[in-house]
Amino acid sequence: MRTSEALRRRARLVSGLIVGLVALSGPAWAAPPPVAEPGGCTVKPGFPASAEIPWAQERLGFERVHALATGAGITVAVVDSGLNVNNQPQVSSLESTKPTNVMGGGGYGATDVNDCEDYGHGTRVAAIIAAQQEDGVGFEGLAPDATIMPIKYRDSSSQDVGGDAAAVARGIEAAIAAKVDVINLSLQSPDTPELRAAVEHAKAADIVVVAASGNNDGQGVPALYPAKYAEGKDFPNVLVVGASDANDAIAQFSITGDYVGVAAPGVGILAPTQIQGYYAEDGTSFATPFVSATVALVRERHPRLSAEQVVNRIKATADRPGVSVPDAGYGWGIVNPYVAITAERDDSRILPQQAKLPAVPAPNLPEPPDHTLRDRGYAVAAGLLGAALLFGVGSIAWRHTAERRGATADGTQPRG
Repeated sequence: MRTSEALRRRARLVSGLIVGLVALSGPAWAAPPPVAEPGGCTVKPGFPASAEIPWAQERLGFERVHALATGAGITVAVVDSGLNVNNQPQVSSLESTKPTNVMGGGGYGATDVNDCEDYGHGTRVAAIIAAQQEDGVGFEGLAPDATIMPIKYRDSSSQDVGGDAAAVARGIEAAIAAKVDVINLSLQSPDTPELRAAVEHAKAADIVVVAASGNNDGQGVPALYPAKYAEGKDFPNVLVVGASDANDAIAQFSITGDYVGVAAPGVGILAPTQIQGYYAEDGTSFATPFVSATVALVRERHPRLSAEQVVNRIKATADRPGVSVPDAGYGWGIVNPYVAITAERDDSRILPQQAKLPAVPAPNLPEPPDHTLRDRGYAVAAGLLGAALLFGVGSIAWRHTAERRGATADGTQPRG
């Protein structure tokens, strides 16, 4: 069992490295060229489904988590580019409710949220949260029984996750009106009075807001909102997510700051396209839904916790990276869904401002012990035993042959 786990861990590391190398070798694998779908949508086809479990799911321990919680009874609002449920079985079968389009101003009565453009950002985010399990497919959502409320605030024509702050604010207000439990914001926006007020209203409604820390393009991109609202004590319901890789290192593109709450896998993250197949991409946008799904699991398992207590629990139970926490990149560590739902702790306790705590690595079994000397001893013993058996069998055979020739073993003639 230990050997198997060690090999699995090495395979997971190699898998993550391969994903990264392939993604860097050219854009064709990471983002296939768009094709026109009958009905007017322009979508990216992906690569065929595989039974191999993606590295991020192995890292977060989906199998043991799902034995205890699946997000049942919890609603997650995904304020993004919408949701395409027309073609992808794992997405079309997930539970969704109250689709809302807040583009173009006005109220939020429109229900057309089809993620019809070529990138499919919202579809991928929703799938990471709640995609259904499918036979022969390794990929699945972390909270497969959670209900998704898709809120379309922008088109999905590019990877640019910036957008109209007023539309984002309307999306948050729509989620509040629908009485969701958690809001996923894999986006960046300017700070505006409308956006700040919407996040304030979410706090008053006891809703956890999970926001991406943002991606740095190497040009010194400043920290953007709503992530920066987690700076200070005004918004304890906001949990900001950075991106980590298969080696548990913070991704170079992940924007850092003292408002980062936790990190989650965000490099080479596999998810469905809008039409068929899968491809892997990088970004804090795809780390964030792992944490939103963890919030759903915690709120299912611990329904009496407030939004602030849920945030504190997830921070307190994260895998610490071996540095003082909170850290500008890791926050309080890499999210651990299993410990988040099972830990026995006083959730009213406030986390310290800074703590030098011992590292808590990923929950893997130790390497198998070195039995080289023991095995050599066994080999020598086995060799001696084999030689003894061979000598004994040889002696018996020689005696039997000698008797058949009319002589005893000592050379005398037998009595007649």
